[in-house]
Amino acid sequence: MLGAIIGDIVGSVYEWNNIKTKYLSFILERLLFYR
Repeated sequence: MLGAIIGDIVGSVYEWNNIKTKYLSFILERLLFYR
């Protein structure tokens, strides 16, 4: 439940500011951090 709430908060930033690119560098940086 907590993950859903956090996802809603983080995703709300991009709700009105749609991302046009398919390359999301911030996600890739996070994935590399958790290796």
